[in-house]
Amino acid sequence: MNRHPATKLIIHKYVYRLAYLVMVLILSGCSFSYFNAATNGDTEKVLTLLEDGIDVNTTFPIVRTHALMVAAAFGHVDTVRALIDRGADVNAKDLTGWTPLHAAAFKGNMQIVRLLLEKGAVAEPSTWFLESPWVMAEELGYPAIVPLLKQAEWQTMASRHPLPCIPVDFGTNNAPMPTSSQHVC
Repeated sequence: MNRHPATKLIIHKYVYRLAYLVMVLILSGCSFSYFNAATNGDTEKVLTLLEDGIDVNTTFPIVRTHALMVAAAFGHVDTVRALIDRGADVNAKDLTGWTPLHAAAFKGNMQIVRLLLEKGAVAEPSTWFLESPWVMAEELGYPAIVPLLKQAEWQTMASRHPLPCIPVDFGTNNAPMPTSSQHVC
């Protein structure tokens, strides 16, 4: 294959830049130890790194995964609690739209699902490219957490799309009947 002489130069230029970037990330730590501690459930190490100045909502480069997502996906309840107590965003989203609630549903961990919901996690409905946490839990065979996640999603939907309300006086015979898109208040 005959390439233009400049092609080789350009490829080398970008390969070296990429290699340099990788070396800088590795040498600087780039929070890898933070994510490693969250992955392993090393709550003490996570807390030490946070005290040393790592932002609790630091994201993993490119994919924007949060330590809270990682800890939830691996089922580390104490680490999840510690991260939330220090201000981790319970509704953070990575590049794909996954949230800590998705990660907890993926693991099937009822305790983490409850903790996240108690701390304000929002159960998003499915989209064309991302399943909701309850659909994921159902497909992965975690029936115990499906009702809780369904209820949370329904509450999310109801808060975003409240049904129109019609006042009804049941003391009269000519009270209007609500339609399927209305509810009685």
